[in-house]
Amino acid sequence: MREYLKKKRKSKGLTQQNVAERLNISTQYYSLIEKGERQESLNLSTLDKLAEIFGVPLSDLIAAERQFSEKAS
Repeated sequence: MREYLKKKRKSKGLTQQNVAERLNISTQYYSLIEKGERQESLNLSTLDKLAEIFGVPLSDLIAAERQFSEKAS
């Protein structure tokens, strides 16, 4: 998930801070999300907001999140 998010963010010309502000989370937490270092899975609401920010189908983010969750288990 991390490379996917990083590529999408950069292609939109956004910083981690820009995305974090739109998600209403800290920049540090968004950094953990992008690095794949967070402990819990992202909820559907956060995935939906990310899909909106990056202009991608929600299903793409759900698939990427599933892969992250399976690797973390």
